[in-house]
Amino acid sequence: RDQKAVKAAAQTLRVNPKFSAEEAITELGVGEALVSFLDEKGRPNVVERAFILPPASRIGPQSAEERQAVIKASA
Repeated sequence: RDQKAVKAAAQTLRVNPKFSAEEAITELGVGEALVSFLDEKGRPNVVERAFILPPASRIGPQSAEERQAVIKASA
């Protein structure tokens, strides 16, 4: 049953000649995903293996010094 679901999911992706999406689905680790973006005409690109990074943020306001550094760097 799981193999059927994996095969069905892999078949929805545009083939990448560098690897088998079906095999990759079963090998994905924590923080990994198969992704496919749309090109400029709205067509899906080939599937790629990617790492999904957690957000790099913090809770709380930015200090005045940090704000000025960002403003200065963007000028």
